Amino acid sequence: MQGPMRFLSMLVMGAAALVFLTHARAQAAAMPRPGVAASAPPNLTMDPAVWSLVSATPHVAILTFDHHPSAAEVVAIEAAVLAVHRYRTLPMVAVRGTGAQLRGLVGLPGLRSIFLNEDVEDEHSALTAVTDRDHGSTAIRIDSASPASVATMLEGLDWVFRNRAKYGIEAVASGWASSGGGSPESPIGVAMKLAHDAGLAMVGEIAP
Repeated sequence: MQGPMRFLSMLVMGAAALVFLTHARAQAAAMPRPGVAASAPPNLTMDPAVWSLVSATPHVAILTFDHHPSAAEVVAIEAAVLAVHRYRTLPMVAVRGTGAQLRGLVGLPGLRSIFLNEDVEDEHSALTAVTDRDHGSTAIRIDSASPASVATMLEGLDWVFRNRAKYGIEAVASGWASSGGGSPESPIGVAMKLAHDAGLAMVGEIAP
């Protein structure tokens, strides 16, 4: 009798351990990643500074999506913030809003990341589109607005994508390329990856 009772006891203990392990794994899966608030989706990369912004002070941020936002989506974003700038080829929008408004955007469908706009260093403040007309290299310098920022640099890259065929652009030279472009999920990192995937070479700044 002792044998069957011992076996039954071990079986019950094993089942309890399995239930505990399953529950623990479910809790671990539900935990937010480091640096991401519990209210943010697990697939969203969030600039940590967004969570500490003063609610009433406007800031510019770049929203990156896993698709190019439709006109209807842009209208919905416009209703939630103070201003929106839509890039014509990049899957991004630049928005101006208070801290509370920016934090309220975390549930947008297909949103990959939210990064605050930043000023850029001198070596990153211009792009050069390199063309190849009958194997003769020509450079078109694209100066960003002043002061230069990530948002205005993205405008330059957006221009390159729109005019690539028209001018025969084959490469883009920028200080961003030599520095690696930052985080892969940052707006510049995403834009550089899109350029690479489209067959555009990203190279360090060329001599004037």
